[in-house]
Amino acid sequence: MKLFHVPPDGISMTPRPLSISPARRSETRALQEDLQDYGFRPDAAVIWLSPFPVSVSSGPVFVIDLDKLDPEKLIPTFQAEGYVLHVGPVPLAAIISEGGEE
Repeated sequence: MKLFHVPPDGISMTPRPLSISPARRSETRALQEDLQDYGFRPDAAVIWLSPFPVSVSSGPVFVIDLDKLDPEKLIPTFQAEGYVLHVGPVPLAAIISEGGEE
């Protein structure tokens, strides 16, 4: 199965702590609690992954091989869109392609 990451900075696949925006404060706190429930710090750096590219950004789209990720570092968000948080950097071996091409 493939997952996708569209970098918020439009450049790189860098893990970042969850940011608390006023509009999504309760959602972010719930995800931070999920991180703690899975044994991670609530401010752990994560990468958002989705079952499809979710941005119209002109930057890269990273295609990720789910089978090459450590399942213990994956945290489902339980959102309808099917997002998953990956704690820490994604291993280079899991990156199928960059730029949206398969």
